[in-house]
Order: sequence, then C-alpha cells, then structure tokens
Amino acid sequence: MPPFDPLPHLTDALGADFTVERELGGGGMSRVFLATDATLGRRVVVKMLPADAAYGVSAERFKREISLSARLQHPHIVPLLSAGVSDGLPYFVMPYIEGLTLRERLRHSGEYPVADAVRLLREVASALAYAHRQGVVHRDIKPENILLTDAHAVITDFGVAKALSNATIDGSSGLTSMGIAIGTPAYMSPEQASGDPSTDHRTDIYAFGLIAYELLTGHPPFAARSAQAMIAAHMTESPEPVTSRRPALPPALAALVMRCLAKDAELRPQSAVELLRALDDLSLNATNRREDRPSVAVLPMVNTAGDAENEHFSDGLTDELIGALSKVRELSVCGRTSVFALKGKGLDIRTIAHTLHVAHVLEGSVRRSGERLKVRLQLVDVDGNVLWAEGYDRTFTDVFDVQEDIAQAVVRALKIHLASSRGPLVQPPTKDLVAYELFLKGRAMRRRFTPPDLRRAIAYFEQAIARDPHYATAKAWLSDAHVLLTVLEGNPTSQQVWESRRLALEAVADDGDVADAHWALGQWHMCFERNWAAVDRELQHALALNPDHVDARHMLGLSLLHQGRLDEAELQLNQTLLTDPLLAEARGTLSRLFLSAGQYELAISHATEAIELNPGLVVVLAARGHALLQAQRYDEGVAEFRALAGLPWSGDRERAQLVYSLACAGRSAEGRELFHGINDLTSETAAAYHVAMAYVGLGDADQAFAWLRRAHISLDPWISALKIDPAFAPLRGDARFGPMLQQLNLAG
Repeated sequence: MPPFDPLPHLTDALGADFTVERELGGGGMSRVFLATDATLGRRVVVKMLPADAAYGVSAERFKREISLSARLQHPHIVPLLSAGVSDGLPYFVMPYIEGLTLRERLRHSGEYPVADAVRLLREVASALAYAHRQGVVHRDIKPENILLTDAHAVITDFGVAKALSNATIDGSSGLTSMGIAIGTPAYMSPEQASGDPSTDHRTDIYAFGLIAYELLTGHPPFAARSAQAMIAAHMTESPEPVTSRRPALPPALAALVMRCLAKDAELRPQSAVELLRALDDLSLNATNRREDRPSVAVLPMVNTAGDAENEHFSDGLTDELIGALSKVRELSVCGRTSVFALKGKGLDIRTIAHTLHVAHVLEGSVRRSGERLKVRLQLVDVDGNVLWAEGYDRTFTDVFDVQEDIAQAVVRALKIHLASSRGPLVQPPTKDLVAYELFLKGRAMRRRFTPPDLRRAIAYFEQAIARDPHYATAKAWLSDAHVLLTVLEGNPTSQQVWESRRLALEAVADDGDVADAHWALGQWHMCFERNWAAVDRELQHALALNPDHVDARHMLGLSLLHQGRLDEAELQLNQTLLTDPLLAEARGTLSRLFLSAGQYELAISHATEAIELNPGLVVVLAARGHALLQAQRYDEGVAEFRALAGLPWSGDRERAQLVYSLACAGRSAEGRELFHGINDLTSETAAAYHVAMAYVGLGDADQAFAWLRRAHISLDPWISALKIDPAFAPLRGDARFGPMLQQLNLAG
C-alpha cells in the first residue's frame, strides 16, 4: 500500500485562498506544511493529523474543543487562525514564525546562561498563566513546541492535544497510541502517564519543570531511555537534583525546578502565576544583588512620648536616617515604604530582616519634650547580635547633628570606610527648624496619596517655603505634590503645571546636590513634556547623588514603560523592589507593565498585592480594573470601577473609566446613559484622556481623537501612557494614531 498523502485532503480543506508550498516536517501528532494565505499575503503553517492517528475523532467535537484555544491572544502564544476536519482528518492553521525551536537551540548550544534561562522561563510561565485562566491546558509542553523569535519564546499547539483527546469518540482511537492524549513521554507528568482523568493545569507545571531542568543542564532528567522506561521514571523515579549537574545554580532557582517535578501535584507550585512570582523574586542580575554590599533597614523610630503631635517627627527622623545612609554607595539601604509597612507589627528581628532582604536592622526610640530630644538606638544583625548602641540627649536645635552622628556610627559599625575627602552625610536642608517641622508634616500628608491629603501637604510645604524661600527639598516635594494631584484628578490647571515646573527648577537652582530636586524635575519632564532625554538626565543625576533613591528609580522605570521599552522598565522596577520590597507604587507600575504586555493574570496578581500593601492606592485599583477587563472578567472589572467612582473624592476621571468598563462589558447603552447624565464629562475641565477612553469603549473614534487632542493641549499627564495603554488598542490601526504619537514624542 502506498504511503498516505494528506496533500489532496489539505488542498480541498483550505480552498483557493491558501497555496500549500511544501512540507516542513512533522512531530509525533501531525504533518506540518508551509502555505501562503493569498487574502492577507502572509505565510502560515498548517498542521494535519495523519489518518492512523485520526481514527475515531469526531469532527464536531474537535471543532468545539479547538474553539476555546482559538480565543487565546497572548504575546507568547502562537495564535490559532483556523481549524477544521477534512475527510476525517483534523487540521489547524497558525502564523508562520521565523526562527528555531527550543529543541534546535538546545541541540546546537546546550545549557542556557542562568539569566537567559530565567527570562525565557518567565515568558513560558506567562503564557501558561494566561491560558490556564482561560481554561486551556496545553498537555504537551516540550522544546519542540516552543519557538524562539528574536530570542523570545512563543508556544505553539496550545490546547490541541486536549482538543483531540476530548474529540475521541471512544478509547480505541489512534490518539493514545501516538501519545497525543497523554502527551510526549519525555515531558509527561505522572498523572498523565497513569491516565488519571482528574489531570489538570498542574501537568503543565510538571512539564515546565522538565523544560527548566533541560534549559539549565542541557539534558532532561530522564534521557536516553525507551518511551516505556521514560513513562515509568516519571511515575516512580526521583530525578537527580539539578544542582548535581550544575552546582553553581542559585539555590532558589534550583529549588523551584525541583518543586515543579514533584510526583504529587499538590506539592508543586499550584499555578503558573506562582511560577512567575517565584521567578520575579530571584535576584539573578549581578547589578541587582544586594548581598554584594552590607545591607540595613532603618525601622520606624518608636515615639515614646506617645502623642500624635510628635509622630511626624519620629517618622521624619527615620526618613532622614534612611536618606543619609542611602548616600553611601557601599551600603544597601532598604526603602522607606517597606520599613513603614512593618510598623507596629511586633515582628522579631530575624523575620524583619528576611522580609526586607537585609542583614542588619537599626531600631530605636525618640522622645521629644519641649526643646529636649532623647534618642536611643541599636544596630542588630540578623541573629540578634547588637553591633552598636548609643543614646543621645540633646536639644531640638541639634537635630541635624544627631542625624549625622547616628549615620556615621552605623557606617563605622558596618566597617565601611568613607574617603576622608567626603563631606557629611547629613546636610541641614534649612536653618529654620519651624520650616523643617512644617516640611515633615507636609511629607507625612503627601504619602497618604489622596487628593484631600495632597492639598493639606501643599499647604504645609507652602508654609515651610514662606519661612525659608531657598528650602530646596520643600520645593521639590511641593512640585511633586502638584504633579501627583494632577495625576489623581486628571484635569490639571495651567497654574498647577507651570507652578510645579517653576518649583522643581528653583529646587535644582537652590541646591543642585539635593537628589529630591532632580527627581522632581525629571518627574515634571515625564508627565508634561515627555522630553525623555531630560527625564533620563535628571533621574540619573538623582540616583548618582543617592543610589537607593527609590522614587527616582521607580520614576525611571515608569518613564521607560511609557516609551514602550518594557524590558528596561522591568529591570528598573525590579531593582526598585529590591531596595524597597513592599513599595506598593512600584508593584502597581509592574502591574501596568504586564497589562501593556498582554500578561493580564500577572498584571492582576501584582495589582492585588500592591492593593494589599496600600488599599487606598487608586491608580493601582484602576490598573487592576483594566487588567480584569482585558482578561474578559467583565463583571469584576465593572465592579472595580464602580467602587472607584463611589469614593468620596472621586471625579470625572473615575466616572469616565466606569463608562469605559460598561462598554467593554457589552453594556454600551448603560454606559452611554451614564456618560450623558454626567455634565462634568463634557466640560472644558474634564479629565480629557479618560473621556477619550470612554469614547473608545463606546466605539466613537472621532470623539476619542478629539478628546486626545484636548488632553495634549491641556497637558493631561495621563496622555504619556497612550503608547502602551491597551484601552486605546482599537485606535492603533487608525491613520491618525501614528501622527498623534509623534506629536506626543511617543513614536519610535
């Protein structure tokens, strides 16, 4: 009997719109052909199941099962363009991807460098997280099904194995004999190998562990065996520890790989999102490793006076010590937000050090009574050993001298040698101590991150500057408060915009050695001018003055995100979180990054963690709402925006986003009724960027562009996000979109 030729069947099935060029080869479950889609002028790959494997497959069931996979849209998943059955032979069509398979790359070059392996594994895990959320399990993850294009991973054949298996009319088809229903022997979980009907998404996590093992060692754990012996090994044999083949692997990475390979699915990571979080927590980049430097966390000073009036002072002393020690390049200092997140929790030193990723903790108390000041401090290592302790009984007029003495003592206790030519770590920001107290009160208000508190902060900062017109730090924070208020409310006045610019420029002119001044000016350039060279210059200057300035590092990551430089942005944001692990704002910006990258479940996860850290962070609440909408979890997304719109100080920005969410959920009539019932949304002072977003949801591109132009003219800071905001994806094919990006300095 002549060999089976699928081409006639394939040609009939595809019709005149496709021209089959040649056969590319085939894997265990299919024959693979290269074809041209004449209607769109693109190349595609067509995979067809051979006749001996297709026996017993129901055409209707196959079409129904594969339709779920066809809905997957993710940057690291090769989309399914179409599928069908021709003369009993299932086939499916995908885009043609230039590049090697991971199998070819491993065969050619062997094991991956650790950093490259982690990056690729993150991409695979992000695809799994997305697909699993959609209810699609791959069941045949292997290097042959991972394509590499521009060094990035994309997964092919998503859900095909399960669709074919579920489409089988009875258990006697050729699928099982081909290994389709249960996977490929070398990458098969124990539950797949045993035919367990309760096999779920965790089978993909086991296969992920096998791929990770092979990426890091060059070989799978059970190599050079027959198919039957390999299946038996997956069911009964413990794999050799990955570190026995590559001893220098980071312990956390090695442990993650071996957890994935647990025989019992309950002992593996329980979701791909958990994999992503574990990979994010790995400090693999040498530039990010905190253990290269001595590390310390300055815990919030205990206000032993017990009065609320002096709480801002004890917190301010903590802030100033963090700032002073952060100037020491040889020392890694945990950021302010993380240490204050643990305030009052009663945790022991070891737990605190582990949570904040530091080896030392500075703790103490402060009591202010009139003009008298009593400070008690001790520096403790992770084992509870006291390395240094001291008490200071001074007057309030000596506050800056006390800060300098403490900072220098900590540096000496950690055996860090400072150059004799170096100036003091604490430069008094003002000679007016009343202005200093007003500044501390303003900074405490600003950090509450709500419009009413920002207005109170502005009043305190203005009073401080009125007493000391050259108070550079106060001017920097006043500039920041004005900018942040426009971000939260979305409708800046001309006075706010230009006043914040004047203040930032004056802060730099008053004292160019104040890192906060350069941070504030860089922030202004990003929000209102999008002068990316100036943004980079000012933020890098701030980091040169203070290497652990988390606000500058976070702002640099946000700037890179808005430019669409996602990999660089992620690096800066992860470095921010290494310095300040509990900084909710940075975690929220990572959520926006993953949202723009199409990794919606990861975006939701990061946003949720940020909200747990700071429930009042409205920008992150909105980011989670948008991620829920993009993940097609419409009811949850609408609920998020309805809650935001119900906040006491909410405005047209929140209401416009509620309209957008209703439109996304298919409730356009309700959204339109709400839209036209709110006069604010059509006024001159409306939050233009978000009104444009509402029009995108309602399908009115002309009005959307009109409001985007208004956002540009009115200097709405949110328009800086236009390039990467998925809410505006429907406009990207419009001829007006490219020129608008150019006007905004967002092209390229």
